[in-house]
Amino acid sequence: MWLLYHFFAFLVLHLPKRASLSLARYSALYQYWTTPVLKRRLRTNLSQVLRETGRSQTELEGLVREGYLNFGRYLHELYFVPRIDQNFLKLHLEVRGRENLDQAFQQGRGVISLTAHLGNWELAGIFTALLGYPITVVALPHQGQMMNHFFLQRRKAKGVKVVLLGKQTKRLITALRQNELVALLGDRAFGPPYLSLKFFGKTALLPAGPAQLAVKLGSPIVPGFLVRENEKYILFFEPPIYPDLKKDGLDAVNDLAERAIVYLEKYIGAYPSQWLVFNDIWKQ
Repeated sequence: MWLLYHFFAFLVLHLPKRASLSLARYSALYQYWTTPVLKRRLRTNLSQVLRETGRSQTELEGLVREGYLNFGRYLHELYFVPRIDQNFLKLHLEVRGRENLDQAFQQGRGVISLTAHLGNWELAGIFTALLGYPITVVALPHQGQMMNHFFLQRRKAKGVKVVLLGKQTKRLITALRQNELVALLGDRAFGPPYLSLKFFGKTALLPAGPAQLAVKLGSPIVPGFLVRENEKYILFFEPPIYPDLKKDGLDAVNDLAERAIVYLEKYIGAYPSQWLVFNDIWKQ
């Protein structure tokens, strides 16, 4: 599989952009027509989002198809990472709410950036590093050492430090104590510990880690998301969310998680076709 990834990366880096984007589009459409189980899961997730945001279910199939196309774009962008530099950011990136991130750092306890599988969360970390922020991301291990190496090298080459999910979690605590940024995904739990939270109107098991870390260290959570709009990237940073010092234990963790999840719902609801979760969120 890693040879296939290297092959596509070679094509993306050497073909004209229009041609490589067409290749990504056709590959995504092929997946759309040949992966019925994944399609059903995405359809179920997006149906719940539409229901809770008051949008018509007649939009559903179009959003599912768009979701596959956006996943093709996501992969294309990962292959293109070696060409991303400061000049690329000047031409293609708009940052909104950077002052919120800077404000959060002033406390000196590090910052937890809570994000989702929305837009391109990998590029969000890379762009943040290129903007000058020390960032550590938690990433899901891929099958096989060569596949891990392929993705880890792309992140590290742009200044992103990586902790694989379930390993070396002490490094996250160290990073926060050094007043650095730790980026965590909050819309899908890959393993315990979980929190049972209302998410788009239905109870889901979601990661407890972001809120637990924030409560343990007194670190603020800054919701952050990278989405595409009109062929431009927009990186959003919301105002910091602080743990309630009047609460402790699980009450404090649940309270913080409930206040943070509102922002996941806000951005997923605004950009549903860019929410790329092909698992049954509400059936875990």
